[in-house]
Amino acid sequence: MANYYATARTSYFKVKDEDKFKGWAKSLGLDVWEATEKDPHKEKLFALGQSEHETGFVSVYVEPLDSVGDETDNHDYEDNMVDVLHDLQKHLEEGWAAIYVEAGAEKQRYVIGTATVVTNKETKTIEINDWATNWCKDRNYKHTEAEF
Repeated sequence: MANYYATARTSYFKVKDEDKFKGWAKSLGLDVWEATEKDPHKEKLFALGQSEHETGFVSVYVEPLDSVGDETDNHDYEDNMVDVLHDLQKHLEEGWAAIYVEAGAEKQRYVIGTATVVTNKETKTIEINDWATNWCKDRNYKHTEAEF
């Protein structure tokens, strides 16, 4: 079985508290980029990128710590997954949206692309393969999935 590799990043967006946002992103191993030129009002904006994650970062694994702050082997993998986009909602300034884009593949078995819009109130995801399949079905075109 081949491994899945992805590239992912977000658009630039405004956060409520710069220090809390940067601390949160650092704790998850995410890159944080700053920019002012992206916003016509010259406000400081931020974007997230994958640093140590080869599979995108919709969710990341956080190593559990014991009561004295040392890593422990007594844990369940699923219990230590963080939903990054859900947690990002808490950091977004009212009226701003972050757009998360990911493209990845498992060799050529399948290739995916997704985009998720994240606001402080909701998220909406579109997957390119689902969109294409639905487009074909809606127009009665014969088609196959782009995968082995």
